[in-house]
Amino acid sequence: MLNPAGMIVSVAREAIDQAEYRAWVEEHVKPHVSKIGVDESAWRSFLERIQYVGLDLGRAEDYVLLRDALVQYDGTRVFYLATSPKLFVPICRALAAVGLNQHARIVLEKPLGYDLKSSNAINDAVGEIFQEEQIYRIDHYLGKEPVQNLLTLRFGNALFEPLWRREWVESIQITIAEELGVEARRLL
Repeated sequence: MLNPAGMIVSVAREAIDQAEYRAWVEEHVKPHVSKIGVDESAWRSFLERIQYVGLDLGRAEDYVLLRDALVQYDGTRVFYLATSPKLFVPICRALAAVGLNQHARIVLEKPLGYDLKSSNAINDAVGEIFQEEQIYRIDHYLGKEPVQNLLTLRFGNALFEPLWRREWVESIQITIAEELGVEARRLL
C-alpha cells in the first residue's frame, strides 16, 4: 500500500503536461485496473498522486527537473528503471550528480546486461553510486501469477519441495503470452 503522503512521479521523454499525462493514464491504465474492481474514489485518489516529469534520460542536465519535482517530498525515493541495460549506469550517475542517490532505492529491471561481462560491469558501476542495500534487481516475471503459483506449489507442498532443488533441476523455462507487451509503450 502506498503511504498516505506518497507520490508516484513518472518520467518519460515526451514533453506533455500533468493533465495530458493523467488523461493518458486514465485511458491506458484504468481498463486494466477496472478488471480487479477498484472503486472510483480509490482510482481518483491514485490519479491525484501521479506527477509527470518529461526529460531525456540521456541528458544529465535534465535530471535537475526531476530533482526539483521531488524536493517537496520527504522520505525514501524509489527509482524503478525499466530501461535498456545500457542506460542503467548513465541514469544512476545523473541521479547522483543532482543528489538523488541519498535516501533512495534503485530498482534495476532485468535484463541486467547482455552477458556476464556486461552484467558485472553494470553491477560494479551502480555499486559505486549506490550502496548494495539500496540496490534491487528484479525480473518482472517474478511478479506474474503463474510464477507466484509455482513458488507456492514448491514451498507449500511437502511432496514437491525436496524434488525441486537445484541439485535435481537442470533448467526451468516459463513462457507467458502477454496481451500487453513492451512494443506498444509510448510514455512508459
